[in-house]
Amino acid sequence: MVLVVAGHSIRGLAAAKIGSREVVGVIDTFLYLGRLPVFALAVGLLTPAAVERAGAKRFLQRRMSLLLYLYLVWTLIQGTAEVLTTPWKNHPVDWFDVLAIWKPIGQMWFMPHLMVATLVLVAVAPWRGGRRAVIGTILVVIVSLAAWGTDPEYFGTGGIALLVWYVLGAAIGVKWFREVSARIPTPVLVIGGAIGVVGSVVMVVHLPVAAPTIGYVTRSLEATIWGVVAAVIEVAGAFALTTAWARYPRTSAWMAYIGRHSLSVYLAHIMVTAGVRIVLVRLGVTDLWLHMGIAVPLAVLFPLILERVTRPFPYLFVPPWRVKKRPARAAAAA
Repeated sequence: MVLVVAGHSIRGLAAAKIGSREVVGVIDTFLYLGRLPVFALAVGLLTPAAVERAGAKRFLQRRMSLLLYLYLVWTLIQGTAEVLTTPWKNHPVDWFDVLAIWKPIGQMWFMPHLMVATLVLVAVAPWRGGRRAVIGTILVVIVSLAAWGTDPEYFGTGGIALLVWYVLGAAIGVKWFREVSARIPTPVLVIGGAIGVVGSVVMVVHLPVAAPTIGYVTRSLEATIWGVVAAVIEVAGAFALTTAWARYPRTSAWMAYIGRHSLSVYLAHIMVTAGVRIVLVRLGVTDLWLHMGIAVPLAVLFPLILERVTRPFPYLFVPPWRVKKRPARAAAAA
């Protein structure tokens, strides 16, 4: 999630023509190669247990209603902020853009994408095996590869190339992942992870590499193949490094906290990165790394604080029908 924030920050800086175009391009492609596949794989790992615990029908109801609620609420919140700050934005936004909910604004595309991914996971259920899982997985692989390097802009059409990562994670399952990773020595994880991450950077610099969710004007088979290879290497490296880090909870606990509140960070961070960029540009600050160094930590910290202080009235992040009533309120309601 920290890398998601960094990616959105650097995209805003690129639009504002801050930083070297070549450097920004390499960082942008590198981040988009791995950050969302890592998230999708993690979601896939955790989904089987959640579905089996709640039942497919109840899981779908809870998940889909949550994502739709958050999409509508935060489209209104972020859209209002973007309309009010349009005079200072890279791309103007008007009220029609906000109300056109079939065409998500900014990062809001990810909420309907998660809805589609949820439906696919429950429909394919790769952890259960059988003909449905095999056929469904094959279809998901084909569709994901066909969509690699595209960026559709309508509700539920974005991020189709990521579906294969959700299904892969669900097929592996968190139990098997933990059992296998526990047998790998920490030095091997660190060295292998570093090789994976550095190797993907080298590929981005020297090869035509297409990231899964960036729309390319000229797509090619070569760029897609190299993009898939680079993404696999980067994701494997990221998981190896984070698995090794997780063995030292004194230093990794704060990152785990961010992970548990990743949805809150995702929903609220764009307003912070955009706001910091606007303020710094008006102050004459044009250094790319200074912008990133200020915007990214603040854009992670602010949503965490916002989630914390709004817990007595949690409707920014929790649908009203899922808010547990306090005893006194429950008695009054009775």
